[in-house]
Amino acid sequence: MYEDIALGFAAAVHLFLCPFTKVEESFNMQAMHDLIYHRSNLSQYDHLEFPGVVPRSFLGPIAVSFVSSPFVALLGVLRVNKFVSQYVVRIVLTSFVLIALRKFRLSVERSFGRGVSLWFVAIASSQFHFIYYMSRPLPNIFGLIPSLVASHYWMEQKHLRFVAASGVAVIVFRSELLVFLGLMVLIELQSRRLSITALMKYSLPVAGAILGLTVLVDSLFWRRIVWPEGEVFWFNVFLNKSSEWGVSFLL
Repeated sequence: MYEDIALGFAAAVHLFLCPFTKVEESFNMQAMHDLIYHRSNLSQYDHLEFPGVVPRSFLGPIAVSFVSSPFVALLGVLRVNKFVSQYVVRIVLTSFVLIALRKFRLSVERSFGRGVSLWFVAIASSQFHFIYYMSRPLPNIFGLIPSLVASHYWMEQKHLRFVAASGVAVIVFRSELLVFLGLMVLIELQSRRLSITALMKYSLPVAGAILGLTVLVDSLFWRRIVWPEGEVFWFNVFLNKSSEWGVSFLL
């Protein structure tokens, strides 16, 4: 418990010292704003006027906004400055990460002992990058949450749940995670803890359900048939247009 408090305290310090928004998180932050304040009035949503280079999924912002909305509504009743709602969504996102991180930490402790778990917490809580970005609604952070949960289920040998969490991470948020999580699958296959038949039985219906969900929900918000992460993967890998995100010039 003390380990989780330490991680939460470190994340809270970074959040309250720097609550402002970086340009790379602008889509998801604006999406959460629109979900909370505009709700079903999609014509007012910012992404329709400023879509960005590629579409992003609304599933992450929907989850955070759903939990945040009651607190934001209370702030509105109390006539608190609207900027405080940004703290609320960041706190909720951080809580999601911390819950997933706790599951992973407990698996580390059960597998390698309390000493390793303590060192894990000490290293994680003292690293600026990880702790700072916990509260930043980037696709990477939304992908981090199911990745941590998937790693937890992998270590616990709960293969169906591992496949489901991995599917959310890869299909919805970050397709590149297929390399990381796919290696875990190969380890399970090589060690014969998981058979190819069982993998197919788990992965095909789970992948179909997750893909169907993201296409259904995101097509509604983007007003066209779209699989956002699939389009991102095609744009970056096959079309090789990642430079359109912007480049850093040599000084």
